[in-house]
Parts: sequence; structure tokens; C-alpha cells
Amino acid sequence: MRLLLVKSGQTVWDAQSRLENLAGTPLTAEGVAYAQRVAGELAGKGVTVVYSSAGESPRQMGEILAGALKARFRVAEELVEMNYGLWQGLLIEELKRRNVRTYKQFMEAPGSVCPPEGETLGQAMVRLEAALRDIARRHARGCVALVLRGVTVSLALALLEGRTLEEPWKHLDPNFSWVELEVSSSLALSARTRE
Repeated sequence: MRLLLVKSGQTVWDAQSRLENLAGTPLTAEGVAYAQRVAGELAGKGVTVVYSSAGESPRQMGEILAGALKARFRVAEELVEMNYGLWQGLLIEELKRRNVRTYKQFMEAPGSVCPPEGETLGQAMVRLEAALRDIARRHARGCVALVLRGVTVSLALALLEGRTLEEPWKHLDPNFSWVELEVSSSLALSARTRE
């Protein structure tokens, strides 16, 4: 399967440096412009289906891509961003100030921290892996675009490249927009062609 991992555009809360919630917030004007630019870049790639989570910004972006690429659009709940629990909506600076040690631990060993009433990165990765396996099984010979939030893109790349969760933040490139991957039905990565 050819898989295009696409990072979702900027949201209202991203612009405010807040941790996103599961329902998501809408794309900003900049986020919509980014979605349209990415749609132009993906034209001619043969995308037949675009998947996103039900979060507002990934869904918005997925609909923009699917419309521009004349592809089907599907929602897969398991593709949702990590659940930050009671941290959702907090300004990142506020989280750092309120939880100095926990925030430091989350940055240095993220797999060891579970936000209150949220999920660990490991739990998010297990959920994401199940979704990727299902999509790979359904579209073994097709070209699929997945619209994911930043942390979920990093988790997907870690999964497909066989990396651990020790340092996922290193792989959160602010300039990353999309990458094309060749993935087997067992989720083994055989080629990576663009970032």
C-alpha cells in the first residue's frame, strides 16, 4: 500500500499554544490555506481514499483533501490525537508552570507519564497500530492519505520505522507536511520518498 501521512493544519488552539482536545478545534485561515497547498502537492499521486479522525481540524483537512483529489473520505476514530485528559486546553506554558517535574518527565521519558484522565503514548500507539493494520488490510494495493495531528504523525512514523517511544518529540518537525511511504500489510516500511 502507498501511504501518505499528512500532518493536519494549524488549529485555533495551536495558534494559542494550547494542548488540543479530542474533539479538536477548527483550522485557522492559515490551516485552511495549508490544506489547499497540500492538496495541490498530492494531485497526481493516485489517492483513492482519505482517512482522518473525527477531530474537527483533521476532519476539515481530510474533507478539503478528498474534495480536491476526488477521493472518498472516511473517518476512523482510532486515528485521534493522544488523549491529554485534564491537560486538554491548557496553555503549554501553564502546564510547564503547574507541573514542572511531570512536564520535564513527559518531555524526557514520555512513555512513563499519563496525563490525568488521559492516556499514555504507549496506549495511543497501540490504538494507532490497530487502525493502521485495518487500513493496510482494506487497501493493500491502493494509495491512501491519512490526516493526523502532529504527535500522531510522530507515533505513526515511529511504528512504521520500528523506533521506540523514547524520544518522539525529536521527530516533531514543525516544517513537516507529508511523506509518502510504501507499507506492507504487516506494516513493514519498504520505502520513504518525501518529507
